[in-house]
Amino acid sequence: MLESYRKKARSVGFQNTIAAEGNVTNLKELIIQSYESKNKELLYVSGETISVDLDQQLLSEGFKVKRIINYRVVHNQKFDEKFVNELKLNMPDMVYVYSQNSASSFLKFHKDLPNRKFMDEYKFDVYRRKNLVNIERNQMEKDFSF
Repeated sequence: MLESYRKKARSVGFQNTIAAEGNVTNLKELIIQSYESKNKELLYVSGETISVDLDQQLLSEGFKVKRIINYRVVHNQKFDEKFVNELKLNMPDMVYVYSQNSASSFLKFHKDLPNRKFMDEYKFDVYRRKNLVNIERNQMEKDFSF
């Protein structure tokens, strides 16, 4: 998929593009190893909520980095009753949350349920404990097993 993004960027005029597979650590290493000059400015386009401060890490490595936030997540304020009812009937064995935004959204969903007792006996898995920072970590650790 990343290769298709690289091709799209090239099709609209960006010439020096690289598709980085993996995670932000891999991307950071790729930048450090392949970027020609620390004197040229890097543009870091990201969402408002990030789990790793790549721009700050690259700045500490001596790179010039400008971060632009190109999107913000607006969490659902109301949850579809049909979804909630189907969930009550077919609870999964585990809920897997990958990002801080997903964890925040799921916590809101859990808190807003009128009768959340049906969700108390399952495993809640978080990709990185850091994703819990800013989302009432103590409440999450009390409510869910890891």
